Amino acid sequence: MEKKISPYELLSSMFILPYGSAILFYLAPDAKQDAWFSMLFYIIPAIILVLVHIKLFEFYPNDTLVTYMPKIFGKFLGSFLSLLYIIYFIYASTRVLRDFSSLIVSSSMPQTSVLFISSLIMIVVIYGVIVGIQTLSRASEILFIIMMLGLLFAVLFLVNTKFVLNIDNLFPMFENGILFPIKKGWSLITFPYGEFTAFTMLYKNLNDTSKIKKTVISAVILEGVCLTIINILFITALGVNFASSSVFPLLETLRLIKIGGFLERLDIIIIVTMVTGGFMKISFFMYFAVLGITDFFNIKSTKLLSIIVGIIILFSSEIIAKNFPQHLKIGLDVTVKYIHLPMQTIIPLLTLITAWFKNKSKNKTY
Repeated sequence: MEKKISPYELLSSMFILPYGSAILFYLAPDAKQDAWFSMLFYIIPAIILVLVHIKLFEFYPNDTLVTYMPKIFGKFLGSFLSLLYIIYFIYASTRVLRDFSSLIVSSSMPQTSVLFISSLIMIVVIYGVIVGIQTLSRASEILFIIMMLGLLFAVLFLVNTKFVLNIDNLFPMFENGILFPIKKGWSLITFPYGEFTAFTMLYKNLNDTSKIKKTVISAVILEGVCLTIINILFITALGVNFASSSVFPLLETLRLIKIGGFLERLDIIIIVTMVTGGFMKISFFMYFAVLGITDFFNIKSTKLLSIIVGIIILFSSEIIAKNFPQHLKIGLDVTVKYIHLPMQTIIPLLTLITAWFKNKSKNKTY
């Protein structure tokens, strides 16, 4: 499954993976009207986190997250952690599938079964994973441009729609001090920023590794700035209370666009774009899971494996929660604290510390 990708393909892929679902929700709602500042501030810890991943890649340039774990922690513990990350990628793909199938059903097809929509999505995802990372990364290049233009036009249309954006909703700014939004927005380091951890599976595929640091940091900054703009749109258009209580504030915001009596109900177009982004996100996580399995168990053929993993993801998306509100609560609370935080931050930091000491002792030996 090893194919080379360009720095631009890596940047666009990294941008789309968190962005694909992060734009659907009002993130860091506990920070209230200062949520935009939380999003902006956590760009800094996110950069530190990706630098941790890059340093690990420099120690093990021919390995992925799954293959360097046994080299760092030993066969038993390292293999356990490798398997844990494979399961984690499958779980992440499962959650995103439930997000977007529920979005489609609730917004435009309320009489349709969620399982039916999920099945259609997974057929395309399985095909995308089978054709490989080069196809997925090239598709990301196109979608990246579309999403940038989509954000630009959304801002322009909302600004030109009368009585929609209310700047007063951003005030009082820092009412509880500047540390308040930093404290309340801590979960942003896991979602969306922590999802960049998954791309440690692709670093060795970069055709010009000298540009990896510049590419990855640029992706983090661009992600943070765009999501900050979206948070500001949510607050100014909907107000903090409505944005916090809405299941999909993005849809509620875009439904407010009315220009000249003909530009209305653009949410359907946005849904199509967002679902495409969701498809890419599910595909990347599933690809990383399949790649991890093939590397770990030394499997040559991936077609049957991709189908099996796809079926597991499909049916898991149905059983992870009884309904969508419960799914959201688990995802934004339990998953963030007990799954994302250790997998995306704690384990990588411990891995870097261990790898540093291990490589230091090797150098002394020689």
